[in-house]
Amino acid sequence: MRKSLVKTCLLLCIVSIIGFGASCKKKCKTHNYVDGICSICKEKDENYVPPHTHNFVEGVCDCGAKDENYVPPHTHNFVEGICDCGAKDENYVPPHTHNFVEGVCDCGAKDENYVPPHTHNFVEGICDCGAKDENYVPPHTHNFVEGVCDCGAKDENYVPP
Repeated sequence: MRKSLVKTCLLLCIVSIIGFGASCKKKCKTHNYVDGICSICKEKDENYVPPHTHNFVEGVCDCGAKDENYVPPHTHNFVEGICDCGAKDENYVPPHTHNFVEGVCDCGAKDENYVPPHTHNFVEGICDCGAKDENYVPPHTHNFVEGVCDCGAKDENYVPP
């Protein structure tokens, strides 16, 4: 009987060890899955699908979701070499501004509206534009009376009567 008791005990031990390690269901009657793995027996849930994590590229995820906090990168809008953000265009060359002197710019361009200033050309105190020379003194014409002009000149051809 002693032998059968030892055999029975040994058999019970082997069955217990095999039964204990054979199935998780004997360890945990209800699995407690966290991220697809049972926190008690470490068994993996074959139906577990991890939650979607958005991967935004330029404000849009490949699933179609849009990032409400996305701000697109600034694109410079240069006006006369300066952006409204204050950035300056290093390649900006301002347009040439003509500096006309007497109707001609130093770049060679001619002013189509240039009218040269009028220079008076007085003939006997009057210009062809009609202006009168205020400093004009007409040439003296002798008016001889008895061989003498009021300017004091004497008529060489005068013969007293």
